[in-house]
Amino acid sequence: MPSLYTHFSPDTGEVTIGETTKTLRPKTFQLAQYLASHTNEVVSKEALLSAIWSDSVVEDQAVFQSVNEIRKAFAPHQVIRTYPRRGYVWLIDCPAPSVEQEVSSDDVKSAPDVVEKAQAMKWRLPKAILFLVAIAVVLVTLLSSQNGAGDRVDDLEVAHHALLVLPFDTSHLDAQMRWLRFGAMDAVIRQFHNQTDLTVFQPDDTLDILTRKQPGQNSADDLFGVSGASLIIDGKFSGVPGEYTLTYIIFERQSRQHGVLHGKTTDQLLTGLVAELQSRFKLSPSQRDISFETQFNNTLMFNAMQLMAAGDIVSAASFLQSAIIAMPEQPDAYYWLARARLLEGNIDEALASVNRMLSLDNTHRSDALFSRALYLKASALLALQDANAYAALNDAFNSARENEDWLYVAYSNSMLGHYYLSVGNAEQAKSHFSNAMTYQQMLNCPLGVTQGYLDWADYYLATGNTVQARLSLSKAEELIQNKGLSKALPLLKQKQQKL
Repeated sequence: MPSLYTHFSPDTGEVTIGETTKTLRPKTFQLAQYLASHTNEVVSKEALLSAIWSDSVVEDQAVFQSVNEIRKAFAPHQVIRTYPRRGYVWLIDCPAPSVEQEVSSDDVKSAPDVVEKAQAMKWRLPKAILFLVAIAVVLVTLLSSQNGAGDRVDDLEVAHHALLVLPFDTSHLDAQMRWLRFGAMDAVIRQFHNQTDLTVFQPDDTLDILTRKQPGQNSADDLFGVSGASLIIDGKFSGVPGEYTLTYIIFERQSRQHGVLHGKTTDQLLTGLVAELQSRFKLSPSQRDISFETQFNNTLMFNAMQLMAAGDIVSAASFLQSAIIAMPEQPDAYYWLARARLLEGNIDEALASVNRMLSLDNTHRSDALFSRALYLKASALLALQDANAYAALNDAFNSARENEDWLYVAYSNSMLGHYYLSVGNAEQAKSHFSNAMTYQQMLNCPLGVTQGYLDWADYYLATGNTVQARLSLSKAEELIQNKGLSKALPLLKQKQQKL
């Protein structure tokens, strides 16, 4: 392809390609410059992580995000090509290097001739050799079909989806089935697990999002803006035992799909909904059976969740305590009580609840709730200025990474950054704040990105750079106003008063 590269400006972070000049994030700029300095070479993802992020610990998604930013910035120019499982090539002044043998259309057209010749020689060739010839023909066809497919591969790499399942409408069911409002939500969420390109909002995330939105912000567009979700599931149950109906809407940012399912049991309906999600969005299931072995299958937990969603934490805590008495071996009730106690400011009781949860035999390390429990424990220890807080934070961070819970990878990085600020290690704080912001931007969560700017404001204030601190707070304020994030205003004003 003709040369498009013109100039890199390290002082400003600007890259000029053709007639287009764009300012890139520092890490994205470094990645572009590194790839350009290795023209005609396939640079592996591992090499990029080592070269650009050697001073911090990040996931592969950091590379995917930067590559995607470069592509979007300079579209329609094809600046970077991906070679699956091998790496990236910067396309400058020459075609991409031939890392796989190119196969022309003439080669493909000649494939039948190869088969015909093989058939003619059949009497002289063992069957095993004929089989290898046939396989070779198939490979030629497959290789030719891969030419030019590199761009499509990147769409899979960089597209990060976030799935938000809303509480189900159960107002048309009998009173004893109303617990399905949260029980069905939880059952669907448990069918999917976090992946490199998918974040599944957990029930506590959903309640946070619902309490975060402004009065009147009830449309899907409002929820997309507040949550950063790319898929939203909304469902309504109706009917009587033996004749249930589930009507649902699958919202995407630019479209929506309506559906209706009928079944004898609510389990059957949810199984059908999960199958539809798996098929439509290629989501990997958790391999769990749909059932209501869930923390929300009783009136106590239902009432607690209703109160949590309404922001009445004190009343919710009372129901959660009752739920623990009724289900002393249920880890989820302890988790929710720990959250409630932290929100109340009752740190000692929060720590006691989360420690009890972590000690239960049926608390599994592979569950997202386990990572979040470790995060709650670290939060409580930090609030108590306990010497074990740092170790707990690292445990929470490592567990979130292991479970691919990217939201809590971001949160843990943010808290580690504040920890390092508190002990006077600004460089380590900077690294963790940078990682936290990278993940929040990947998740496209407005509140998370706002928190990222507030983190940077703390960093700049701690290092005496009031100009950058004001700029970070200004960006946070702009997001708060544009996205209606009123719950973040008190924290913003608190930091503004430090200037």
